[in-house]
Amino acid sequence: MAARRIAQSAINWTALAERVPESQRPFFIALKAKSDNYLSEYWQIQKPPKIDFAAYKSKIAIPGLVESFQKQYDAVKVPYPADKLTPEVNAQEKKLNKRSRHLSPSRKLESRSSRRTLLNGMMFFRLRK
Repeated sequence: MAARRIAQSAINWTALAERVPESQRPFFIALKAKSDNYLSEYWQIQKPPKIDFAAYKSKIAIPGLVESFQKQYDAVKVPYPADKLTPEVNAQEKKLNKRSRHLSPSRKLESRSSRRTLLNGMMFFRLRK
């Protein structure tokens, strides 16, 4: 249900970027980076929640029902794809860091935000596969 809510409230960043004045561009980039960061954290692969089967055993009178559910719950294994892109992304980040050392401070800010946007985009697509 939460995923549906996020999908419905998706922001059209391209259309919004066209309306942002040049003087507000750094704030817009920071907002987009924060938004991308929150979304990537939201979509992170998490372990399933722990269920207190002992509490259910004490409340459900049907013998063997909770044990059956617990056995089925423990047997479910969700296969997650292996993370093969993190070393590549880290190598690209190091390469970009070396390149950005000779830039002026204003260009560094622009380069840093572009790099963050690029890395967040790569992370988003990696998690979607």
